[in-house]
Parts: sequence; structure tokens; C-alpha cells
Amino acid sequence: MDNWVNIGIRRPSEEERARELLEAAPSNPPTDIAGWHTVAEWWGDIRRLIAYASTELRDAAWATWAALDEAFVPWLRNRYGVQLTSAAVWPAGVHRIAPFLSRRLREGLAERVMLIVVDGLGHAQWRHLLDRLPLKALESGSTIALVPTYTTVSRQAIFAGELPVAFPDTLWTTHAERRRWGDHWSNEGIPDTRVTYHRRHGRLPHDRLEFDDAVVTGVVVNAVDDLMHTSELFGDVQLLANLDVWADNGFLVDLVARANAEGIETWITADHGNLECIGTGAVSEGVAIEAAGKRLIRYPNRTLREVSGAQGVVWDDIPGLPSTAEPLLFAPGRTAFTNNRISVSHGGLSLDEVIVPLARVTA
Repeated sequence: MDNWVNIGIRRPSEEERARELLEAAPSNPPTDIAGWHTVAEWWGDIRRLIAYASTELRDAAWATWAALDEAFVPWLRNRYGVQLTSAAVWPAGVHRIAPFLSRRLREGLAERVMLIVVDGLGHAQWRHLLDRLPLKALESGSTIALVPTYTTVSRQAIFAGELPVAFPDTLWTTHAERRRWGDHWSNEGIPDTRVTYHRRHGRLPHDRLEFDDAVVTGVVVNAVDDLMHTSELFGDVQLLANLDVWADNGFLVDLVARANAEGIETWITADHGNLECIGTGAVSEGVAIEAAGKRLIRYPNRTLREVSGAQGVVWDDIPGLPSTAEPLLFAPGRTAFTNNRISVSHGGLSLDEVIVPLARVTA
């Protein structure tokens, strides 16, 4: 378009765009996973647009979110197990991504593949990055993170290509990811020498990696999760500002562009999303606990959970988890088990934490 044509054309502000999106809010909560994917992507756009907005608009947006979240959590508890066993071609859950990539190699749709797992990347941050970076999503959609939305559970499932019930001995650690990634591809007939696993903070030039002759490359990028957990002063505003600094460093674009140049099909996903939370106080009633996060508490047994003074959502016998998994307590709504007034965290059952991006990208 000629420059003179742009004279007088004003791009809507972020607040105006957010208001337009809010006006298109669904009249009723979805009843299937496709509908919830659409809502998660729609809300991700709104959430990143309202970060700097007026209090009035933010309050209205989060009120809309609350109504949807009240419908999503019961839907998830009722339908989660069904989604985990879905035979759909597009991965219904993150544990199906590795088998999905295996199929692409077998069917000749790709000769080499790379999976980038951006730890903690929710739809709000993904939409923000797509706006800021010269990345193009050739195919894009959503998939379900595993519950609890905790790195050791969901990210390990990504690299294992299996549900957590398959790895009860390493449920709460990430140390076995490299081995599980290699085991999956070995079962597909690809030798260890052609499979690589990398874990990077995501900074250039320190974290630049080479592909060599790998057929399959797995990359964990910790930057977003690291930035998320330090956003305890200004929440989403702080996270997005720091995300801009990280994006401008160029690590992600450099990685994708070089992979494309070598003929490597590249996919991006996340092990879980995140939620801007309101602290309701840290757990300190003296009851023994296994571990306490901002959105999740693990107890040694159900009795101790019952006598605990912490208020939360109880969900036992979660599909996909080993029977030996400890009893869990999830923070309800936007709350967090922390003394911080505001924070950005994960581990819970919200739309923002459970439904994550999955996209084939080029740069």
C-alpha cells in the first residue's frame, strides 16, 4: 500500500481491540474441546491486551474470565480422561505430540523435526510473541497440558510421549527427560546418535545450539517460566515487558530460522500455561506437606489434606497419574497460596494453565 493511503488511518489502541474482543464473548460456555480451544485463544489475546489497560477494563475482562473458568473446571474434571485417550490426529494432549511427530516422519511429511518446548508459555504470551517477532505459524492450534500443570508432570510427558502413569518413579523430577525422549525415538527405529535433547535458558549468544545430523531435536527453553516466576510486583505487565526484552534478544527467531534453513520442520508448544494470581496467604498451619507451590499443594496423605486449613479444589484419582501420586489441593479461581499480592504462576486447573499453544512455525 502506498504511504499516502495510510494517512488518516488510525490503528485501534490495545484497549479498543480488547473491548472489541470482549464484545464477542461467547454467550454460553463451550461443551467440547474445540470450543474451549477457541475460547483459550480468544482470551489469550484479551489478557495480553489488557495488561496496561484501565482498571475498569481489566476488572470487566477478568469478570468475564471468572464466569468461563467456573464452567471450564467442571468440564475439565468430567472430560479430561476422555481427551487423554482421544485418537484424533491433532494431539489432544501434550503427551501425544511426540507420537504425532513420529507419524509425520513415517509418512514422509517431514524428513527432520524439532520440538521446542517453551516452559510456561501460555496463549497470552504466544500471541504477544507472534505480534512482535518475524515468526509465522504455518499450522496452529491448541492442546491440553497434563494435570497438575506442573513442569515435572507435563513436560516429562511431552518428552516421554506417554502419560505420567508410565513414569511413577520420576513424577516430580525432570532429570529423566533426555532418557525418555531417546527411548521414544529408539522405539520408532531412530538411533540415539540421531536424536538430541537440549535445555537452554534462551539467550544469545550463550545458548546457541547446533543441529549436526540429528533427525530429531528436542529443545527446552526456560526463559518464559523464569520470567514468569519473577513477575511478583506488577504481574502481567511485568511479564510482558520482560518478554519483549527476551524476544528482542533473538534466540527464538535465530533457532527457528536456522532449523528452517537446514530443512528441519519446527514445532513449538508448552508444558503448561500460566495465570496472573491474587495471593491469599502462604500455607503455614503446621500440617506436613510434600511440597507447596503457588497454585498447588502436595500432601503425604488424604488425612493430612483434610485437616489442613488451606482452602482449595480437591481432585483425587486424576486420569493419567500413577496410583501412587500424592493427594493434591489446587488453588481455586485466580487465587494463589502465597503472601504476594500479585504473581504469575501455574500448577492449577484454569483455562490459562491447561490449554496451551501448538504450532508449526517458520521464521
